[in-house]
Amino acid sequence: MILILVSVLCSACGVFFVCRYATSLGLVDIPGQRSSHRQPTPKGGGLGIVLAFFLSHLWLDLPLLVSLSALGIAITGFIADRSDFSPRIRLMVFFLCAGLFLSSQGGSNHPVALLLFACSLVFIVGTANFYNFMDGINGMAGLSGMVCFSLLGLYGALLDKNDSLVMVCFAIAAACLGFLPFNIPGARIFMGDVGSVFLGFMFSAISVVFSENLFEFSVLASFLILFYMDELTTMVQRLRAGKSLLQPHRMHLYQVLANEAACAQWRVSLGYAVIQLLCGGVGIWCYRNGQWGLWVAILALCSLVFIGVDLFVKNKFSIRVSV
Repeated sequence: MILILVSVLCSACGVFFVCRYATSLGLVDIPGQRSSHRQPTPKGGGLGIVLAFFLSHLWLDLPLLVSLSALGIAITGFIADRSDFSPRIRLMVFFLCAGLFLSSQGGSNHPVALLLFACSLVFIVGTANFYNFMDGINGMAGLSGMVCFSLLGLYGALLDKNDSLVMVCFAIAAACLGFLPFNIPGARIFMGDVGSVFLGFMFSAISVVFSENLFEFSVLASFLILFYMDELTTMVQRLRAGKSLLQPHRMHLYQVLANEAACAQWRVSLGYAVIQLLCGGVGIWCYRNGQWGLWVAILALCSLVFIGVDLFVKNKFSIRVSV
């Protein structure tokens, strides 16, 4: 409990510090054509979440490689918040950090194990980037972070996973809670890459470590199911239109809802978080009761419903891939 409270306070203090010295630190987000905000706003508030993680490291028995990988991700995000950062170098650092994290858990030279290791690297790096792309409106990264890490910690506690990583999950969820009052309903500060990339990286890396089979992995990934669905759907639409995936845009469903549909940003973010909370809860129940077939059917239904809603909303507001 002490660690949870300290994480909340540490995150809030970190946000307050960045707010106060954002200009000096070069952490001010100037709105552009693709932005969902209109006023220059401090960014990098996720630095408090990172600090909360490293503070938890003092309490917990975490492998050194875990802390080094987290540090590498945080530094990369902080640099990206201050200036342009080569996408290639960024990806190289992400893969290196993911490899360090997974190496801390041991490994095998068996071909199947090596294949799973490679797939895990792609999943972790992809999720880190997905989380960053989904951090485009007030409350989205913070609310979903609080939900997905709470679910991950609860799952780890129920199934007797690594105690230190379980506590890390709860500490990060608490740190997200400490950030939220500064970001919703109106944003006094943005999380920035230092926070969003860090959350995506830690969530996916811990999920991989907790997973012992495909059923378990799919349940853990469902804690961020709308992030994956929104990002993958948008990627497919842009690829079909011949657009670069690196080009900034406002075509995600959550962006269309917040901008063209004029829904309050915090309401959209809360909706995503609540749906992911419900889906994650159902997933945990299915896994603990061995309902693999039911879970596959639920995932298929969720995918179809999301695609249908996505197409309906974008057609209603005449959204084109070029937007």
